[in-house]
Amino acid sequence: MKDKPLVSIVIPTYDSEKTLAECLESIKNQTYECIEVIIVDKFSKDKTVEIAKSYGVKVISAYANNPEARNIGILNSEGDYVLLLDSNMVLENKLVEEAVDKFQKESCDAIFIDEEYANDGFWKC
Repeated sequence: MKDKPLVSIVIPTYDSEKTLAECLESIKNQTYECIEVIIVDKFSKDKTVEIAKSYGVKVISAYANNPEARNIGILNSEGDYVLLLDSNMVLENKLVEEAVDKFQKESCDAIFIDEEYANDGFWKC
């Protein structure tokens, strides 16, 4: 019997070399360690797959849009929980640990994790 649930993180990619390493580094630095990462790549022409493999994550190549890629990742996951990310997202170090804790204590069906944007190009009021 395992003591911690496995969290599967699914990330669709296409030519994501500029942002993927920072995303994967933030996953690597999580305080929660029982994580698998699945990249579903749309046959990138840059170094996306090379970067993903350097982090030792599972890479699946598929001609799929983001929703289809997420579904492919979920179908190939082994986790008790699934976290869907984009390749330009960076997680705070305790995010996965806090999400698992919330699921276990509050019997949630899903959790929405609010995002903060560093880009000045999005509209704000």
